[in-house]
Amino acid sequence: MLYATAQELMTLFLKGEYRVFYENQLSFYLLDFMTLGSGDSLRNPHGPMAWFITGGTIGNLNEEEFFKSVSNQCKTGDWLMISMDTIDKESQDRESYLKEVKENYDQPYVRDFLRPALATVWPHLGNKNAIEDAVGKISVEFSHPEHSPKVPCSVPLICTTPAKDGQDMVLMVSTRYDVDSFEGFAGERGFKHVGTYESKLNSSFKMLVLEYDAEARPGTY
Repeated sequence: MLYATAQELMTLFLKGEYRVFYENQLSFYLLDFMTLGSGDSLRNPHGPMAWFITGGTIGNLNEEEFFKSVSNQCKTGDWLMISMDTIDKESQDRESYLKEVKENYDQPYVRDFLRPALATVWPHLGNKNAIEDAVGKISVEFSHPEHSPKVPCSVPLICTTPAKDGQDMVLMVSTRYDVDSFEGFAGERGFKHVGTYESKLNSSFKMLVLEYDAEARPGTY
């Protein structure tokens, strides 16, 4: 996750203009952005900040926990920019699109991508079958009892493999979102919608710009 302090940066980004930032203009932190606390001291005194989560990464996360974490650092006026894969809940091409997505994930290169992480934890979980057997049994589905979507109308694609005692291990989640539903979800958590920007290369990939209002933050956060 990235963040910046300049209003100018946000303006350039939305205009599609880009600038090279040299190393001495950036600060680097090694933190888990899913568990940010109010005491992590990431803020700069120079006004509102812009936070970025790019590459569709939000679709791999627990969205509720993500918004809770980021709101621990945000102040009123901060911007949050989230890129995501989207799907129109009323699109007539919905089924063919989802079929194509599933076929793209049910491929050897996805299993190769998941193999190293699975191999790291597999011996420590008491599983008796070989790692290659687990990789070969990776399943790709759009629903699974081990995963409940947090954002209404979202479509999570879930990669699992059978583990000990017949339980499935969730290896990866990649979610597609209905934009209106995501805007509502964010708004209920203190992040109001400012704008949506569509990729010129892929119309289903979008960037949402949200502005934080601390007074609208839920009491449960």
